[in-house]
Amino acid sequence: MPLPQRSTQAGRLPETPHEQMLAELFQQLLGCEQVYADDDFFALGGHSLLAMRLAAEMRRRVAQPVSVGQIIAARSVEKLAALLSGDASDSSGNGELLPLRAGQGPTLFCIHPASGFAWQYSALLHYLDGDFPIVGLQSPRPAGVIAACTSLEAMCDRHLAVIREQQPHGPYFLLGYSLGGTLAQGIAARLQANGESVAFLGLLDTYPAEGQDWRTPDAEEAEQEVAREQAEFIAATEECGRPVTCRESRDV
Repeated sequence: MPLPQRSTQAGRLPETPHEQMLAELFQQLLGCEQVYADDDFFALGGHSLLAMRLAAEMRRRVAQPVSVGQIIAARSVEKLAALLSGDASDSSGNGELLPLRAGQGPTLFCIHPASGFAWQYSALLHYLDGDFPIVGLQSPRPAGVIAACTSLEAMCDRHLAVIREQQPHGPYFLLGYSLGGTLAQGIAARLQANGESVAFLGLLDTYPAEGQDWRTPDAEEAEQEVAREQAEFIAATEECGRPVTCRESRDV
């Protein structure tokens, strides 16, 4: 199946100094010939590691801290420029819900791995055509789902409540990576038990939960896995604050 093609309809050209600087960075990092003010970094082929490089380059040029989460939440040239100019709400991208794409119809809910971040799903915007909404479910610090819940069952229940607040009825579309896959399966089972339709359940790099009870004799091993994945992701983010290191992280 061919990848979705970018529309040939031209957008608004970058106008302000911040927009022009960001359009130039988009072109350099993504290899685009032309970038418009309303272009989405991730729809053009960006992903979380390239967002780390973008954050580093932005800090070099404007001496203003910009997080990967902020880039994922804003995404376009014009919205990032407004953020730099102080003309936009400062969404950190670290909340329980991470809006990845607005749209119409049922939402694709993407559930975090053990790191607690749903940033990895930002790359989906380059591959999933259409105008349906895409939302990441996260476990923000310090009181997110991972820290607050004492079992996988409790985590599923809490995420389910958030999902139903956003979309009271099906059909539901769920996607989970690693730990998120286990949570997605548990949430899907609960929805079906309540008579709701689950139209799609996607599991990425997920293994069965048998023998993986959250606070059982295996709890220490499970907690160590969570801590390891969180530490690796945060370390990668911090390392990419240094431009020389970021240039080594081109591929995902």
